[in-house]
Amino acid sequence: MSPRIGVSMGCPAGVGPEVIARALAARPTLDVTVFGDEGVLTRASARTGASLSDHVKVVPVTRLAEDEAQPGEPSEITGRAQLDYLAAAADAVLAGKVQALVTAPISREWAARAGRPFASHMEFLASRAGAKEYATMQLGGGLRVTLVTGRVPFRQVPALLSTTSIARTTVLTAQALSTYFGIRLPRVAVAGLNPLAGEGGRLGDDETHLVLPAVNLAQRLLSSSGLAGRVSGPHEPDTVFREMLLGDHDAVVALYHDQGQIPIKFLAFEEAVSLTLGLPFVRTSPDHGTAYDIAGTGRAKHKAFLTALDLACAVAEKSLAVPDTAE
Repeated sequence: MSPRIGVSMGCPAGVGPEVIARALAARPTLDVTVFGDEGVLTRASARTGASLSDHVKVVPVTRLAEDEAQPGEPSEITGRAQLDYLAAAADAVLAGKVQALVTAPISREWAARAGRPFASHMEFLASRAGAKEYATMQLGGGLRVTLVTGRVPFRQVPALLSTTSIARTTVLTAQALSTYFGIRLPRVAVAGLNPLAGEGGRLGDDETHLVLPAVNLAQRLLSSSGLAGRVSGPHEPDTVFREMLLGDHDAVVALYHDQGQIPIKFLAFEEAVSLTLGLPFVRTSPDHGTAYDIAGTGRAKHKAFLTALDLACAVAEKSLAVPDTAE
């Protein structure tokens, strides 16, 4: 049974419509429903020369005139529309009309200008689904990296970290490795906060008083849940990602945004994707923004969106294979 994939179109003035058109043209047999604007998608398809198959359906959340959704020219109209697409797609996946969701980029700035502040896809979808524990896993270049904290000023990071938050993110990571990737004994490495993981306390004691207790708590939580897994750490942040590439770990838990994003962006800038953990459905996205500066120029690459689409299909297929009675 092939999964039905939902796609939210993102900002209609960004690169979302054109990368969607190109990615769907590359996967003509997929059963895809796009929540957005049929006219915008048709014009993007024509500009890129990407022919959409009959398997692609469009739910017309808006019907914007051509001058209301010009590539590279965001407005309050497009700022509202992008969130309307996401809401419609979220409702559809929660209702079981699609089995997975792939989201194109949204502009936080233009959402705010339109009077609808937007923190992130993850928080929007978690709120709509009533999910209490969630996290973002970034994938690319052979790495799987889950972030404990997101896009916040670095000075706020220590206050946002706790033994519980690190442990819960670690457990979500191990569960995803088992359920989504079929890894029977997931190995999760937790990075330290300080250089050299504190170097025995010389460069800080957060590893002793914060990270190590989190590693131990995560191991206990996994054991009590019946999931066999191995949690290790705190690891030196400057070597743990290389260790994963060498096969020592199945995923790394990074404590703050740049700690996890720098290696991903370095190794897979044009194809990195995100997988949201903790939701009652599969959600993936390309790891790039609206790119207004190149929207409509033909320069936007669709590889990341295609990778996100393929990942959503693969993960949703595994989810569909799990019996309904499974916990």
